Amino acid sequence: MATVIVARTIGGATETAAQLNNSCFARQVALPASWAHIRVGIRYHFGAVPSLNLYGGIFALGFCSGTTNLYGDASTTHFAGMQIGGSAALWTFYNVSPPYQYQTASANNVFVVKVATVVTASTTFLSAASNYVAAGAQQASADRCMLFLDLVKGSPNYTFTVPFYLGTGVPQDATSDQFLGYMQQLTPAPTGYTTSTNALPMAVSEATNGYFNAASVYWNQTGNWVLEVCDFAVAVLA
Repeated sequence: MATVIVARTIGGATETAAQLNNSCFARQVALPASWAHIRVGIRYHFGAVPSLNLYGGIFALGFCSGTTNLYGDASTTHFAGMQIGGSAALWTFYNVSPPYQYQTASANNVFVVKVATVVTASTTFLSAASNYVAAGAQQASADRCMLFLDLVKGSPNYTFTVPFYLGTGVPQDATSDQFLGYMQQLTPAPTGYTTSTNALPMAVSEATNGYFNAASVYWNQTGNWVLEVCDFAVAVLA
């Protein structure tokens, strides 16, 4: 299926979002050749079937070379980012009342580099299970969350970091202005999230596999488990 644009009325205001139905999308960005630290972030919420667990959900966020042959496609030009879930991963329905959430084991949170059909994964970047607000998209609820991925350039290893994650907290609904404000902070620490300091190195060769000039998102579920991305941004921090 394809990524489509949807509009919902949330809190009395119209919100336009990219809805992923077993699909991926990318946006081209102009990164300076001298960049040392870049970030991609989304403001999002999932759809959900209340009380039902999800099996095999795979989410990916990161930087890529070009806007075709993305992570989630059969062959990928060059992708570096994060993956949550996996083909055998269990996403456990966590909250029995709104805001509904899914929880997935720490082992299902890894950094990845994909070139062609070869995926190289790191060890887990979390020490505990992580939660992701689930029900808002389908119910037009004000429960949009934020997720960032940072890359620091090195040779040959780049350093991958997720500055914060939801953990077991229930943060307030994030506005677009709040999201863009945190995107520009070197060490963002939004209320309700858990700070992550587990930065991991991975070998990346843009010269060999393709220079990063786009950012992309992938989600392999559909139906009631759609992912809606309300904001999508890139920041050059150094």
